[in-house]
Amino acid sequence: MKVLWVSHFVPYPPRGGNRQRSYNLLRELAREHDVSLVAFNLDSEGATILRDYKSKLEEVCQSVEFWDMAVKWRSPRWALGLAANLISSHPLSCDCFWSARLE
Repeated sequence: MKVLWVSHFVPYPPRGGNRQRSYNLLRELAREHDVSLVAFNLDSEGATILRDYKSKLEEVCQSVEFWDMAVKWRSPRWALGLAANLISSHPLSCDCFWSARLE
């Protein structure tokens, strides 16, 4: 079976609860299925670090892509969006994670 795993963060390195859990779930799933990973660069990691993470994740996944977020997490724009979200009809995460490429 082919599986597309879309994550709101890069599940590497496998330290801490969320990254460790996601990495191990990916690893176990990939034992019997072809897993493709698409992950948002929530922590705004640099290109060099992402290259290293990608090579490690490609040992587990058939393909790996990292996408930048439309709104950098915990940036001034994010804080303004959070304040403006009080009168918005949709959640802030819709603006932060929206991507024309994903659509």
